[in-house]
Amino acid sequence: MRTSALVAVVAFSLVASASITVAENITYDLESYPDWQSGYSLTGTITTNGTTGTLGYTDIVSASIVVSDGTTVYENLSPNEIYGVQNLSATATGLYLPLWTLSASFPSFSVGSTGYGLPRLQYTYFDHFGGVYSGYRCDVPISTGLNVLWATPNGYSNPLQLDGSPWLIATAVPEPSSLCLLGIGAIGLMIFVWRKR
Repeated sequence: MRTSALVAVVAFSLVASASITVAENITYDLESYPDWQSGYSLTGTITTNGTTGTLGYTDIVSASIVVSDGTTVYENLSPNEIYGVQNLSATATGLYLPLWTLSASFPSFSVGSTGYGLPRLQYTYFDHFGGVYSGYRCDVPISTGLNVLWATPNGYSNPLQLDGSPWLIATAVPEPSSLCLLGIGAIGLMIFVWRKR
C-alpha cells in the first residue's frame, strides 16, 4: 500500500510539473555575448505566454533590457515595443533564432523602445553568399539620432559568422513551483528506492 502511494506521489509530481511548464508563462534570461558587445554587458528578460515552437508577436508578453559599460547604464524595464518577431523558436529551456533557409523569411526579433535614452535590441540570422551570419545590434535613440552601442556585421567586412546552429538568445528561468514539485517527486523516489533495499 505504501509503495503504491509513493509511486503515485512521484507520478503526480512529474505530470504536474510538466503541465505547469506548458500552461504558464515562461521567462527567459537574455544571453550576454561580451566579445560582440563593444565592452557592454547585457541583462534582461523576455517572457512568453508559454507557447513552444515558432513564436509570433502575440506570444511575447513582456521584456526588459539593461545595458551597461560599467559607467553608463541604459535600461528599459518595460519596453513599449516588441516587434519584428519572425521565425523565433521557443523551447522549454531557451529562445533561438533558427537557421535561415531560402523557403522562409529571415528569422528576426527586436525588442525595445523608440523613446529617447532607451535601449533597443535587434537580432537577425541570415545567409550571405553561402555563409551563415548574425545581425546583432543595440542602439539608444537620442535627440540627435542613434547612439549605436554595438552592431554586427559592419558592412560584411567583419561579419559575425556562426557555426551553423540555431542561435541561443535567451535561457529559461526555472519556475519555483516546478522546482518544488520536482523536489517532492525526487524525495518520493528516493524514499521508494530506500524502502525497496
